[in-house]
Amino acid sequence: CRMKKEAELKADLAYIAALAGQNVFFDYGEGNCIYGEHLAVRKAMANGEEDVCVMQSLKDVLSRADEDRYAVLRYYVLCDLETVSERIGDYKCAYECSSARLALAEKMNH
Repeated sequence: CRMKKEAELKADLAYIAALAGQNVFFDYGEGNCIYGEHLAVRKAMANGEEDVCVMQSLKDVLSRADEDRYAVLRYYVLCDLETVSERIGDYKCAYECSSARLALAEKMNH
């Protein structure tokens, strides 16, 4: 159990470092692939992938990030989803993402 916790912590830290722009070469492994999926979607966004496809991929990642340990992941997925929603003119989704993101930030800070 301790080894699993250590592996999860390493994956969490590698993900945060990757978000901060550090070059991280970390094998997220089968149990933590959700981090790698989000980073791949972010790369697709940066490379000009079609917004509708990116939006669906982000929603898929978000739907599977329901554990408390994924709060940071959910926050950044909501940020990306808000951006993509605004770009395609889906302001309702952008507003919902913004509201969820702010509520999550409030929860994480308490």
